[in-house]
Amino acid sequence: MKITPYLTLIMGFILSSTLAIFAQDDFVQSKELVYEDKIYNDFIKTVTLRPLSDPLGMPIIKLNTADKLNIGFDDLTGESRTYNYKVIHCNANWTPSDLMPAEYINGYFDYFTNNFEYSTNTYVAYTHYKITLPNENMSFIKSGNYLLIVYEEDYRKPLFTRRFVVYEDVVSAGGQVKRATSVDQMMTDQEVDFFINSIGYNIPNPFTDLKVTLIQNFRWDNAIYNLKPRFLNSETLDYNYDAENTFPGGAEFRFFDLKNLQVATQEVQYTRLEDLYTVTLKPDLPRRIKNYSYNDDINGQYVVRKLGSDQSDVEADYAYVDFFLPVDDPYSGGNLYVVGLFNFYKPTLEHQMKYNPSLKAYTAQILMKQGYYDYAYGFKSDMEVAFSLEEVEGNHWETRNDYTLIIYHRELGARYDRVIGIQNWIDSEVR
Repeated sequence: MKITPYLTLIMGFILSSTLAIFAQDDFVQSKELVYEDKIYNDFIKTVTLRPLSDPLGMPIIKLNTADKLNIGFDDLTGESRTYNYKVIHCNANWTPSDLMPAEYINGYFDYFTNNFEYSTNTYVAYTHYKITLPNENMSFIKSGNYLLIVYEEDYRKPLFTRRFVVYEDVVSAGGQVKRATSVDQMMTDQEVDFFINSIGYNIPNPFTDLKVTLIQNFRWDNAIYNLKPRFLNSETLDYNYDAENTFPGGAEFRFFDLKNLQVATQEVQYTRLEDLYTVTLKPDLPRRIKNYSYNDDINGQYVVRKLGSDQSDVEADYAYVDFFLPVDDPYSGGNLYVVGLFNFYKPTLEHQMKYNPSLKAYTAQILMKQGYYDYAYGFKSDMEVAFSLEEVEGNHWETRNDYTLIIYHRELGARYDRVIGIQNWIDSEVR
């Protein structure tokens, strides 16, 4: 069936009315600027920030090279607007650095994008925007942590914010991901032992001037900060700990395939089309007490894609996705959420599951763009700020995860944390 522009407009109106029910401002909780990955407006969807060279890579690029970042997002109002963007240089702990924009930006300190395309032949009308960084109008002078802010009029009232890292290849690092050494963590956790080789680069006081961050599966929310070297051997710094450098192993991610909305694909029970597509996934089951089982996941990532299209950014449609998790009794003292990189692992109201006593199951319906998605179920206690995957997914030391080490150095007299090295362990096989 060919969708005419008029029909697309009508469908967009129907969707906007539907979204008014499900997409209230309380999804966001607060629209104040924070220095983290976050979407502040409910009409902004599918925000991606990836290296041009790696569509599944962490947003990290090397300073003064041809490396670029691709930023994409959808505006579900279906209108065309001129959006502004700026970047703020941050310290290793994601607070603003003391640098002035002229010290870390070459070109304009903020700029605008009118690089957009309207969706084509979709039931949900949207406008897709693209930004590439660095570009002819804005490039980076310093390495470090950066926060991208996309906004309409006032950057303090953003549409969304995204973190990324610009690094220099000054020091090298190595190490391994292994089963946790501590007896009480051996069955559930993974340990990242590493070293930093600083040959040819002077670090007068590595115990105070050097900072490191360990990241699992691109998640900043459970990153490990501020590890100090255990000892210095010549020009090699050793970070071989038994507990301080461990992460819960988790389980291999659940997944589903929305690349084709006309048929039931992997993990899809059925699809139906009314005003727009609704996709019902096959029922999930809690896995906390199950043995480890390997499947070839993408470690929490997602890819926007429509089968048979080479312009998925604007030809992929949106669909409501129904999640169903049977549980005899609801989890007490907190709430359950669907999480993954698609929502930056944020336990927001948009992604919260509700317990249905008559079905004896948790359910959720989430609007998502066509593609392939990894996801998991996270539990957030009423008494905790962070959420945990353990309650539903369990933890296994054998699980294959991605790990990233970021190395920062605050030079004597400097006013910012320089990123002097990166080390990745991709889909690491635990030893």
